[in-house]
Amino acid sequence: MPIRTLSALYQTASIEVSETILIGIDGRTEIRDRVALQQALQSIVPPNDSRIEQLIEVLSAGWIMRGGTPIAPWSLFTDPAAVSSLDAGAWNYFGFKGENPKPFDQFENVPEAVLTAENLSMLKEEAAYPLPLTPGTMLQRIRGAAGIGGNLRQWQRLPRLPGADVATTSQALDSGGSAPSGPSPQQLTELQKLINCFTNASWSLTWYGVVVCFGTECAQTLRGLLNTAGAALIPGLVAGIGAYVAGAGVATAVAVALAAWGGWVAAAIFVSAFYWGLMVALNMTTRGVCCHIPGPWTLGLLGPGWAVGR
Repeated sequence: MPIRTLSALYQTASIEVSETILIGIDGRTEIRDRVALQQALQSIVPPNDSRIEQLIEVLSAGWIMRGGTPIAPWSLFTDPAAVSSLDAGAWNYFGFKGENPKPFDQFENVPEAVLTAENLSMLKEEAAYPLPLTPGTMLQRIRGAAGIGGNLRQWQRLPRLPGADVATTSQALDSGGSAPSGPSPQQLTELQKLINCFTNASWSLTWYGVVVCFGTECAQTLRGLLNTAGAALIPGLVAGIGAYVAGAGVATAVAVALAAWGGWVAAAIFVSAFYWGLMVALNMTTRGVCCHIPGPWTLGLLGPGWAVGR
């Protein structure tokens, strides 16, 4: 299926789903029209796909809210497979890092199922050994995302190497057992531009994930690096986003989105560099481009995402 057609299907389905659900400021979800919701999801996958009902359950379970904005469904934190997608920056944002960790202390609507001793133990184990955002580990993380040809695959929980340092874990899980080559000196200069583009972009959160909008110059920078550097820039970009968040705190909506999902977005785009390079090239306008990145709770139903001209 042509990329334009595929991305249009994802975009249309996301809009149709948005019209069937209402997420309140308290994080509760109202399913306005379950039949229409099912039909919207069936437009992109076979009607008997079990993930349709799984996603409806996810949407119905309630949401983590910050400033009236949904950050992620609470069910993310009861699913060992999905929660393994979180990087160190996200775990820090949700209160699992630091000298005195206080999980979910900044959120008021935490479900009892999330706070059970068994579930918290699972979360703390995951938070203790977050997988690094490298091409090899990200390819496993997005196992549930659709391939460009529509090859949908279920999420699988990622293996951990307890006690191993980040470099050892990365090398063991990376494709072929070797780390990706680093960026060239020229790419390092471009990397700084890219970090500035990501931290100065317009970020917003929605039921399916994150929307990141870049201006014209940044869209061109992103397109160029996707076509040349690709996944080699993931570690540097994620580190740059983390440094920005550490300096800015999480007072603004942009900082909140960056803190919770900045690493995921950066890695998800660059691990599928060819796909996103085409997405940006085909959709950018004189005002720039917006990249729509589904979160790990969407079970791959919206594929790797889509781009829309600004």
